[in-house]
Amino acid sequence: MNVIVNQQIETWINDHLDLYNYAIQAGDLEWQQSILKQLSRKDEYIKSLQEKQLKRQLWGQFDQINQKLLGLFDEMRSHSQNETYMKSIQLQMWELKRQRLEIVKQIKSVNP
Repeated sequence: MNVIVNQQIETWINDHLDLYNYAIQAGDLEWQQSILKQLSRKDEYIKSLQEKQLKRQLWGQFDQINQKLLGLFDEMRSHSQNETYMKSIQLQMWELKRQRLEIVKQIKSVNP
């Protein structure tokens, strides 16, 4: 987990504990039970945050690959006379497209 996700988890837990203490002071048993139920789902919340973070990272990789592909397209336009260089660029593009497809599979496998 990265630092941002850890901070979000810590804040979420602290906020719920503060609310629980306030519910105790208010004498609201129903509210206390509701907060305890939410706290018992902490692992689900953590998993959700981790999945969102993973998706952000994967989309970042996807965007980087797209930028590389755009750069290679530009190179193809400017070096269209050099057949050997063009084949090299095409091979690079195929590899980037393969990587991009792999990233799409990973993105689809993440729940949120």
